[in-house]
Amino acid sequence: MKAYALRLAWLVLFLSPISWAQEQKLVPRDWAWEPLFTVPALKGASRLDGVLADNEWLFATQVGALVDGNTLMQATQRGRFLLGYRGQDFCLGFDFHRPKGSGQPRILVEKAGWSEKPLWVRDENLEVWLAPFTE
Repeated sequence: MKAYALRLAWLVLFLSPISWAQEQKLVPRDWAWEPLFTVPALKGASRLDGVLADNEWLFATQVGALVDGNTLMQATQRGRFLLGYRGQDFCLGFDFHRPKGSGQPRILVEKAGWSEKPLWVRDENLEVWLAPFTE
């Protein structure tokens, strides 16, 4: 009985600092359901040329393992998107397998800066929804 009590006391002493050290304000309520990503600063200039150059996206966060909207299971086609920022610009890069015959997306905006026109032609192959984290 003493050995059992000693083991239990040792376990409590070992695990208690872990729970005390967690800052609960930093953990959102639904953390297990909402993915959170850091958005790092990117080095160098970016170009809207349809090519994801390594030097443009060197420190970007890479997100893969996407969900197929029809089956609600992990998508079978390879794909990832990249997150980063330069100054005041939020940057998204996409690297996806496109179904045969779907063609290539075309850039609609000729010059850098904000525009009311969509950047790419809508083709229903990919949908990204971004929402800021608010508590």
